[in-house]
Amino acid sequence: MTQELYALSNERTATLASRFLNTFGAELLPFAEDFPVPEFSVNPAHVFRRVEDLISFLELNRSEPYGLYWNVGASEGEIAQAMLFYTTDGGLILGLAVTPESAPLHLRRLMTFAGTDDAMYGDEQRPPETSGEFVAKCRKGTGH
Repeated sequence: MTQELYALSNERTATLASRFLNTFGAELLPFAEDFPVPEFSVNPAHVFRRVEDLISFLELNRSEPYGLYWNVGASEGEIAQAMLFYTTDGGLILGLAVTPESAPLHLRRLMTFAGTDDAMYGDEQRPPETSGEFVAKCRKGTGH
């Protein structure tokens, strides 16, 4: 069992995504082998074979939403998954799935990394599709 944590990043860049994954993931294993755009499309306009290429595309195409997931290979650690959620309004939400007892520590780490006070505990559902909805949910008291 894990606890999901989310924090709104102060930027939506490939550099930040790479730093996030290097900081919070040991051996990262992507959930997918290819990445259709739009996400979940039966007839995608494009299919990326490398997640790095998709992340670069999402940096430039700020209204394109997407959710990316990685399992962390070192399964005995506190962090089980790393996640990136690109919002329709140009935002980026960073996510982690961690052991419940380590959640408060990792939420603080995630907030510091993201440079934000807008963070929340998740419940195995994707975070909101826009930064504005995410911030509103955090500030209603359903966040940290």
